[in-house]
Amino acid sequence: MKNKRAFTLVELLVVISIIALLLAILMPSLQKARELARRTTCASYLKQCGVGLAMYAGSDGRERLPLANGYKPDYIPMVTYNAIKSASNDPRIMVCPLNKNFQKHVVRGVVYDSSLDGMYDMVPYPAYWDRGMLIGYFYLGGKDLSKWVWAAMEPGAEKWTSPLKMSERGNTQVMVDISHRAAGAGDGGSWTEVVHRRGGYVFHHWTAGGRAVEPKDLGADGVDSLQLDGSVRWKAINDTKKHPRSQPGPYRSYGWW
Repeated sequence: MKNKRAFTLVELLVVISIIALLLAILMPSLQKARELARRTTCASYLKQCGVGLAMYAGSDGRERLPLANGYKPDYIPMVTYNAIKSASNDPRIMVCPLNKNFQKHVVRGVVYDSSLDGMYDMVPYPAYWDRGMLIGYFYLGGKDLSKWVWAAMEPGAEKWTSPLKMSERGNTQVMVDISHRAAGAGDGGSWTEVVHRRGGYVFHHWTAGGRAVEPKDLGADGVDSLQLDGSVRWKAINDTKKHPRSQPGPYRSYGWW
């Protein structure tokens, strides 16, 4: 009876090396395919948000978009939150599936109260101008920018206009992915947050007073942008503009869309 031949150590090492090489070749492609799949889901969520906004504007009779918040575009009044959610009755449509930081907060429901300078779990609460529901996109519609002091903007930043009606043309962006940078926060913190990026979502803290870390520095790819006509367009990061997220001033908070 013949003895069965076993693999030698050299042969095993060759097989392991080949497998490792194949994984090194395939992993970037698999990661890219997964990113594209999640980007497709992100675009689908934004389209559903657009349906909710269109339903609200249609019921208004004058095609007016629901109001924005007086704070930042990722917080919206309760009436706007309910209008967007009405498209599917699922709060998950209000956050990109790649945004790991916001998913837990948006699904749970978080209310911001500027008088308390903090967030807490949602309870039945009236929608005051300075309070809002946290979402995982920037809502750019229904905002009064007439009193903003644009001269206080950082160099390189540009003014933006907020669409007030569904029938408006020109600047038609109404909701976009989060890609932003905040510096000089009240607690001394500074950070940059990017959703669509090579390597996945990142929330990066950096030292206030030093060189600002922009989304491009972290490898941002771009943002999905919901238009007033209901379509969703992909904007590469080089095609976006830097805009103040809130009233320009000492708290330097800027988004790219």
